[in-house]
Amino acid sequence: MNHQLKNILMYVLAVAVILFEMRRYLKKKKIHFFSIALLVCMAVVSIVKSFFLDFYIVPTASMSPTIHSGDLTLSLPYKDRRDKLYRGDVVIFHPSAFPSFIYVKRIVGVAGDTVSFNTNKEILVNRKPVRIEKEKNNFNIIYEGIQDRDGKTYQYMTDRNKPFIEPIYTTWHVPDGYVFVMGDNRDNSWDSRYWENPVGTPKELRGLLPTKNIISRYMETAINIPFFKEDFDFGRLGLNIMGDAQKKGEK
Repeated sequence: MNHQLKNILMYVLAVAVILFEMRRYLKKKKIHFFSIALLVCMAVVSIVKSFFLDFYIVPTASMSPTIHSGDLTLSLPYKDRRDKLYRGDVVIFHPSAFPSFIYVKRIVGVAGDTVSFNTNKEILVNRKPVRIEKEKNNFNIIYEGIQDRDGKTYQYMTDRNKPFIEPIYTTWHVPDGYVFVMGDNRDNSWDSRYWENPVGTPKELRGLLPTKNIISRYMETAINIPFFKEDFDFGRLGLNIMGDAQKKGEK
């Protein structure tokens, strides 16, 4: 658990203490506690989301094994457009083709990179493969990559039972102001390999994500919210998705 999650837990604890003391005071004054408490909670959530952390529930498994379906993720708002983006960063953004939607993917190529995708489902960045095979089973092959921001490893996988799907191109040259993104669940992700950008997009920019569309980056999984399960998955509390996917239970 790193400092971002610790900070949010401290905020929650502080709010709980304030509400407890407020309840005692309001009880004496015969003022309805829950109305005031609701307003305080709304104000705190608004402040935290605006200045400190964004939080989103991920409904799909396109980023598995890093992010699971139902994970409540925390992220840092990406407000300073001068902030450098690195290969391996996980970002939340509005896709150009569907600006009302919110997606989460991992950056594979940044400005100046040449990204290639071949029939072996292999990604090459500047002619160098980004994967190291870690393990294999009847369904998936798990690989490890390196996150350039801090040198930590992350995991992604391919589905052994799914055939190669032809992308819109086999090679992309990433210009300034754009990144190339993919889901960690490579055979179950709609990403830069297949995107058809809005009508009028220059051919050389098809599939690429404008950095201006990025909302936030560097997330943690706070907890798993069960859409189809009976219990919360507390085992994912504080999982740093930038480099801790190799923790116990995530292999």
